[in-house]
Amino acid sequence: MARRNSDGHGGGGIHRAETPPSPAGQGEAGGAGRGRVPVGGARAAAFERGLAAARQCRDREGALDGVSRKHVETVIDGDGATEIKLGVWLANQRRPRPRRHRTPDRAPH
Repeated sequence: MARRNSDGHGGGGIHRAETPPSPAGQGEAGGAGRGRVPVGGARAAAFERGLAAARQCRDREGALDGVSRKHVETVIDGDGATEIKLGVWLANQRRPRPRRHRTPDRAPH
């Protein structure tokens, strides 16, 4: 006797069970928010650390023009000393971003 699939046709091979898509924002299968950090979360904290390092370097050196990509700035904060890769952070801030990733509070006026 031949095996039949769920659709009634024979085939005898291995078939994947169909799973319904999960609603957006629920479960690990992802939705619109998969891989995104909420505003005010870890991404905002990282931005603030980079900004503090840039201000510290600018106050000491007078400008940020001569900062190489390899430069690491040590910032003293409430958690102790934190090393920030300031050269990489500055390069990323200067790089143009696609418009779809801009939040309303960071959009150009």
